[in-house]
Amino acid sequence: MVRKLFLLCILIFFSNVAFSQNDNDTVYLSVSKVESMPHYKNGVEGLFKFIQGSLIYPQSAKNDSIQGKVLISCKVDTLGNTINHIIEKGVRLDVDSEALRVAKLVKFEKPAELQGKPVEVEYLIPVTFKLCNIK
Repeated sequence: MVRKLFLLCILIFFSNVAFSQNDNDTVYLSVSKVESMPHYKNGVEGLFKFIQGSLIYPQSAKNDSIQGKVLISCKVDTLGNTINHIIEKGVRLDVDSEALRVAKLVKFEKPAELQGKPVEVEYLIPVTFKLCNIK
């Protein structure tokens, strides 16, 4: 954790880093300035609904009453695809694997742009597992 914070401080010091967070708890960061971040159909709320609607809560995690938030970092390429997924903060292997599966399904309608051209950016997707959300 300390190492990640140190690296983040270095990134902030040596580059332009923009952070954003909204009420739906989707956080993204871009290591370069962009005019617009990737856009998901129906915005961030649409992305949040897609993630929650696509999750299949692992039965083993239900049995053990496991809850938590998995943080997945990825890149959004110039076509809006998410690539290079990495689990930055996990909960447990079964839950982490499901979060990673769903994060790999995310495709943005519009990629980030800089000077009117699509650019690749880094994106951080939190995937929350709550037992009260299970139907």
